[in-house]
Amino acid sequence: MKNILRRFNVILISILLRLFSHRTKELFFNRTLILAPHPDDEVLGLGGIMMDLLTRGGEVSILYLTDGESSGTWNNIEEIRRQRIQLSEKSAARLTINDSNIYRRHLPDGNIPHPGEPGFEEAVSDVKELIDRVKPDAVFATHPLDYWPFDHVACAEIAAEAIKLSDHKPQLWYYWVWAWYNLRPWKLSVKRLKKLQKIDINEHLLRKKELLDIYLKPLTPDGKSWSGILPKSLLKAFNYPFEIVEKVL
Repeated sequence: MKNILRRFNVILISILLRLFSHRTKELFFNRTLILAPHPDDEVLGLGGIMMDLLTRGGEVSILYLTDGESSGTWNNIEEIRRQRIQLSEKSAARLTINDSNIYRRHLPDGNIPHPGEPGFEEAVSDVKELIDRVKPDAVFATHPLDYWPFDHVACAEIAAEAIKLSDHKPQLWYYWVWAWYNLRPWKLSVKRLKKLQKIDINEHLLRKKELLDIYLKPLTPDGKSWSGILPKSLLKAFNYPFEIVEKVL
């Protein structure tokens, strides 16, 4: 019953987005920095957009805040860490993103610090320095509407504070991953819906599925995905021919 309700949740949100949010054919920046709380978030939320940026000659850099070691799919945390890093490397290679454009912060999975918590200022400082060095036109972070995992909210908080302190002032964009699953449709006012943008990724959809397979098909000895077991209703959202982003700054 719970999964049926969640699936209905995803379908209803998609209908509301189609009716009220702004549809954008394309989005382009010369330099883009993507913050991913865990290896796979960048593909789940921005796989199509990344491919479009790269196909059109843009440069994409990715900062993985954690190694995703707490997916809970195997009893050896270090092996989960190793596998997820390898999968992210394979995904980046498929996207033709240079190794020099991949960064890792190695924060504890499940415990990325929020404002006022130990480690938050250090994480912000590291991201600020990376922004000043890479000089992106836009920074993408997971949307606060993701609610859970709380790492996704912390990612948004770190990105916003880092840009505030940065000498370089890129645009800040949020992207959806778990919002599809956790957000309740009745919390989506028309005003909020109109802030969201549906980015058309139809021509990249098949290749996005290949990137998703890189993360989701390799299995632990117990037959579980190294990235964790994602609900079917959530996975459905990543097959839509658009991705959801919001310009914040």
